[in-house]
Amino acid sequence: MIKDIRGKPKAFIATTKDITERKKIEDDLRKSEVEFKFAFDNATDAIFWADAETGRLVYCNRAAEAFPERKRNQVIGFHQSMLHP
Repeated sequence: MIKDIRGKPKAFIATTKDITERKKIEDDLRKSEVEFKFAFDNATDAIFWADAETGRLVYCNRAAEAFPERKRNQVIGFHQSMLHP
């Protein structure tokens, strides 16, 4: 805000940035995530997702429930070695 000699507002300076491209990229990423999750969850093959550092299972798809004959929420957190000792 720029004020005159009496302290009253005279003008202001503003900075703007066009974020159109960034918003498009974010929307595309969200769409890609939804498509990936749908494909992952609905794949007919069992897919297990493990943390690379700990080896603990963090996610698996529906088809994976039949593999170790346990529900998904029962295998999440186990070490991947339970699948292939």
